[in-house]
Amino acid sequence: MALASIQTPDEEYTPNRGVLYLTGVSAFNEAKHEISVQVRAALNGKELAKSEFSTTGDLSYYPDFELRFEPLKNVKAVLFVNYYYPACGYASGNNLVFWLEDNQMIRVLETSSISEAGIFYDSEDAILPSERGGIGDHVLVIKDQSSFEEKGDDYVRTEQTYRITLYKWTGGKLVKEKELK
Repeated sequence: MALASIQTPDEEYTPNRGVLYLTGVSAFNEAKHEISVQVRAALNGKELAKSEFSTTGDLSYYPDFELRFEPLKNVKAVLFVNYYYPACGYASGNNLVFWLEDNQMIRVLETSSISEAGIFYDSEDAILPSERGGIGDHVLVIKDQSSFEEKGDDYVRTEQTYRITLYKWTGGKLVKEKELK
């Protein structure tokens, strides 16, 4: 089982100081190529919050876990939980999980990425309010898809689509507001 963790420092100015964040695979559905993932927050050996959900993946995937503190109403911490395999043709599911003030931990969004060198890529990235291009109380999702053909020694892009989806955080859920193509 893959396991990843993040420990917040005990320094007084650190949000959620001393909290240990953990993620790991709890089940595998081989037919659907899907893993069930648990995410937990704990302090001094006591579980504070837990979430479990299914995402794209396999037992050989690597966990990637990032902790962020964002100026979002009712959110203690933002976790990016990604299970991926660093090779062509393997899809990854990157999950955005919010730990709320009432100790609920909910997955609010899943983005995905896959590529095949020289043939195509399909990538989604979430931009949070504190990031460059971010908008307060919103999450932007940028989707970029391209196809390529081999022309001599080079690859030439034959098709590209680009889409931006804007989601608003209401303090309790993420709501799709609009999509620009």
